[in-house]
Amino acid sequence: MSEPGSEPRSGPGSEPGREPGAPPAGAGGGAPADDGTDESRVLAALSYVPFLCFLPYFFAPRDEFARHHARQGFVLLVLLVVLGLALRVIEWALTGLPVLGVIVITLSRLSFGLALLGLGFAGALKALSGERFVLPGLGHVAERVPL
Repeated sequence: MSEPGSEPRSGPGSEPGREPGAPPAGAGGGAPADDGTDESRVLAALSYVPFLCFLPYFFAPRDEFARHHARQGFVLLVLLVVLGLALRVIEWALTGLPVLGVIVITLSRLSFGLALLGLGFAGALKALSGERFVLPGLGHVAERVPL
């Protein structure tokens, strides 16, 4: 016979391997999994600022969480440079159309700039919250970057 007080309990807090008083598995209001320390999170978030994507390679070279976000920040940086150059070429080609050229270039710069800003902002927020966020449409490219 088992001793009083050592009987298995049923109800909340009765899962095996869980400390009494600990929240049940999956609780926490959808909080993200904790990936990395505070320093790692800050470095990962700074990776989305143009030209700061290399910081994790200098300050945390073995931190895979920060390196993941640094690769994505690098892809955004390359995309920013390539789109900037492409828009310069288009701007040069449209110089003969004074009004239409200005409108096309302005709208193109605005739309591409806001898209890159939004992706960078979303990535930085996810990095600060500790999530391994994959950029929509660009994440598969970032995984192939050999940095």
